[in-house]
Amino acid sequence: MLKATFERRREFAVMLALGATPRAVVGAVLWEALAIGLFSLAVGLAITMPLLFWWHNAPPGLGFFFDDVTLMGALLEIDLRVEYNLPVTIYAAGALILTAMVAAFYPAIRAARTPPADTLSGL
Repeated sequence: MLKATFERRREFAVMLALGATPRAVVGAVLWEALAIGLFSLAVGLAITMPLLFWWHNAPPGLGFFFDDVTLMGALLEIDLRVEYNLPVTIYAAGALILTAMVAAFYPAIRAARTPPADTLSGL
């Protein structure tokens, strides 16, 4: 986020020079971070949820790695089981969005505090 904000510093300087408030610049950066976080969350869920449901319904066995595991004379089959837990998914999604917003806060403040004259003087 810091690199993206640094690359767009001229855009933010023009916004400030045209009368945008520093609060508007901070809001623009934070909205972008929220959009990136939500997009990342959607892509992550779209990839992992089908794999999770497939793995839950057909857990792979570890018989390839462990031959004839016995316990007190009984042959054991070792499977990698996966359980879906909705609260954990919600907490992880919230943590992802919170991390995106916290990571964008410093670049947003930095973009809003940069004087437009200093940034635009090189044009």
